Amino acid sequence: MKRKVMFIFGFLLLVLLITFLVTFTSQTLANKVTSFYSDIQKKQERAFLGNFNEGRGKVDLDITKLEIEEIDLPKNNNGEIMKGETLDKKEREPWTEGKPKKKNSYLIYSLIAIPLILLFILRKRRKRKKLTINILDVNELKGVDEIQGGGIDINVSLSKEKQNEIRRLLQEWQGKLRDDQKKKTNETIHEWFGRIGGPSEIIPIYEKVRYGYQNFTKVEYDLVYSRLR
Repeated sequence: MKRKVMFIFGFLLLVLLITFLVTFTSQTLANKVTSFYSDIQKKQERAFLGNFNEGRGKVDLDITKLEIEEIDLPKNNNGEIMKGETLDKKEREPWTEGKPKKKNSYLIYSLIAIPLILLFILRKRRKRKKLTINILDVNELKGVDEIQGGGIDINVSLSKEKQNEIRRLLQEWQGKLRDDQKKKTNETIHEWFGRIGGPSEIIPIYEKVRYGYQNFTKVEYDLVYSRLR
């Protein structure tokens, strides 16, 4: 369930990232087109105003230039032009230059990084899960090897695997018998072994495992193993 939620969340983030990139690209192209035509319009206006002002006097042009310069000059609270070194408009407002671009860049990097981090986490969790499964498989195989090799300690509590090992030995032994020697549905193990002359010495061990869920010793297991093999 968690994997499914993480996958859906990562997919939605990826869709949002693609949508944002498409929108950002469209806006960038639109801004470039607008800026291009705006520059053309400004050049046309400058050419027109230049032709219009060709007949004006030098003093008039100087006054106009001074007025234009005064507009951009820094002023104090009284409206007087501040003396000293004047700053260009870009230098007076450095915090506005490139700020939207930086924000957009940070947003793009964040949207790219989040899905990558999620994919990395999911991949790492899958590897960890596979490693856990492999460890469990190895431990299970070790347990079977210990049983088959006689490595069972005395009076060790029975696990389901060890209980099933005793039953498995009996089932394999029964599979080697003829059909008329196999256990009937309504027979107990005492009746069955009495009918076919089976190894009755393993009956208490089998009943202890089958019904009592008690401990058994290495000697008892070796006895069952030797009689049913």
